[in-house]
Amino acid sequence: MRKIKSMVIPEIPDAWKYVISSLVGGGIAIFVTFLNNRYQLKKDSKSWEKEKLWEGYQKCISNLNLIDGLLTDLSAESGVNHVLKIGEREKIFTLYSEIFPYLYWIIYNYPNPQSEEIKALKEIIEEEKIKTTKLMKKLNFLIFNPKLLNPMKQELTKLMVNDPRISKL
Repeated sequence: MRKIKSMVIPEIPDAWKYVISSLVGGGIAIFVTFLNNRYQLKKDSKSWEKEKLWEGYQKCISNLNLIDGLLTDLSAESGVNHVLKIGEREKIFTLYSEIFPYLYWIIYNYPNPQSEEIKALKEIIEEEKIKTTKLMKKLNFLIFNPKLLNPMKQELTKLMVNDPRISKL
């Protein structure tokens, strides 16, 4: 029979045992904290994105309702052939200009850019025809075409209802 040689592990002084165990424990704590912070940041950014997306839909639909109410009040006061005065045009212009950043963010960040709602919304605002024109011309186009308000509201509502990013709210 052969005799197995045993390996002798040198004895570590007690002070070093405490130092090594503290380093290992600290390293594990730092790693766990890092993972937790990373997970929390990802969770918070998703929550923030959902809130901003919801705010965008809400702002667009709310402003379209305000414009619709304003135009309805003006036509009720002055008749169907009412010509918008500069002050009235500025109010509508301001409401539309608040919509555009949200509207484009919704359109170009939608998960399915080929959806019927996106195509219909782009068609309503004539995105393809007036892509190269300035914002002022787009706003004037929309201001002088109040019949586009309801289709825009309808398509935005459909998008909001079908948007998988906020349906989990």
